[in-house]
Order: sequence, then C-alpha cells, then structure tokens
Amino acid sequence: MGDVCILIPSLALSMLRKFTVGAELFVRFVGFEEFVRELRACSRVVSYVRHKPTNDLLAQHVALEVATGEYTLEEDHKIYIVALKFRTPVSGQDVQVKPEDLLVAKLTITWGA
Repeated sequence: MGDVCILIPSLALSMLRKFTVGAELFVRFVGFEEFVRELRACSRVVSYVRHKPTNDLLAQHVALEVATGEYTLEEDHKIYIVALKFRTPVSGQDVQVKPEDLLVAKLTITWGA
C-alpha cells in the first residue's frame, strides 16, 4: 500500500530539527474530497491533531490513529496540516465539525544538498 500520512495542526519548525539545511517547503491547500482520496491511498494515517471533533470527522472517512506527543518529521512521510477555518468561541472548545469547516494544506518538502 501507500505512504504513511501524518496530520498535524500547524507547522512548527521544531518538527524539522533533523533537516535544517537545504530543505525547501511548499504548502498547497487541498479540498476535503482530494484530501480524503489521498489519505485512502496511505498505508497508515496518524493524526497529531488534538481536536477530537476533527479526528472524529476524519475517522468517518479513513482509518485513523490518534497520536500523542510531538511529531518529528521523517523524510518518507506525507504531511498534511489540518485546522479549523475559524477559532472556536472558547479556546479548546469541542464544536461540531463539518468538512467545509476545515482548512487542509499538503506540505511538500524538497530535500536539497
């Protein structure tokens, strides 16, 4: 089957600590349907997103492992940044999430010399 796909809530430079020289990052927004289609081609989907309603929505479409801790980039992973379009009225509040509530960006990394 396909690659390991990783879902993160934001891009922290500390994730890239093993690859600080010569890497270029490209971020491209993708729609929900394309996102789900790409995830279905993955051998594993691991979510570091801590927002339970977001994970619940995604689990309706793909087999999802929810991870704890901090993610560190591995060169062979496919990375997607998944976040709500708007902040919740109360920080950390669990709100109902629909596909149209999500912003999804695919992170592509070009490894330089």
